[in-house]
Amino acid sequence: MASHVVAVIGASGFIGNRIVEMLHLGGAHQVRPVVRRASGLALASRFGIEGRVADALDISALEAALTGCDIIVHALAGDADTIVRSVPTVYRAAERAGARRLIYLSSAMVHGQSPPPGCDETMTLSKKQPLRYNTAKVMAEEHLFALRRSRTVEAVALRPGIVYGPRSQWIGGLADRLLAGQACLVDSGEGICNAIYVDNVVDAVIRCFDAPQADGEAFLLGEPEPPTWRAFTGYVASAL
Repeated sequence: MASHVVAVIGASGFIGNRIVEMLHLGGAHQVRPVVRRASGLALASRFGIEGRVADALDISALEAALTGCDIIVHALAGDADTIVRSVPTVYRAAERAGARRLIYLSSAMVHGQSPPPGCDETMTLSKKQPLRYNTAKVMAEEHLFALRRSRTVEAVALRPGIVYGPRSQWIGGLADRLLAGQACLVDSGEGICNAIYVDNVVDAVIRCFDAPQADGEAFLLGEPEPPTWRAFTGYVASAL
């Protein structure tokens, strides 16, 4: 595998921070965290990693932050407006900075809250969804691939389901609700929980660095045997 200089936009978030950790500890690539505020570099600073401060909607600041990186990972969280507006800005900044590929962390929620069995990447996405987050992710992907068709930076979208692991709301938040007696199971928890462990998401990101056929594609991410909601909640309850 070739060695890359990888910028991670949104490096202070749950997934972004884990990407930084695994890339640094893996030693095969140089990683550069990019955050909106200097305080967002707190976790990465324990490794002595040099980071950058740039707002994802500021193309000039982003260009400076991304210069020298050939791979850009867009793992920024935010409200619906930020989700939609950040993608064109990040893409153009990556192009100005001379990056080769942009990997965008989208969401399986582009397929809706309860996608039908057999749902795959070929299904048409709808912007008529009840949650603004879902619609924003659909629009962000539309911007990403429209830019790719007319411009130079390669683009890949990854669509994980529920991402869990240390520091995740799906672990800590669920534990808090269980302890407070506020958690419940719908339909006895027999529905499928489309969960994926955060390190497996990071592995997918790394695999996209060099896969030539990934350019211009979107990929759903999940575990081979997703648990039911009862089983998933049970793991946390047992640990408590």
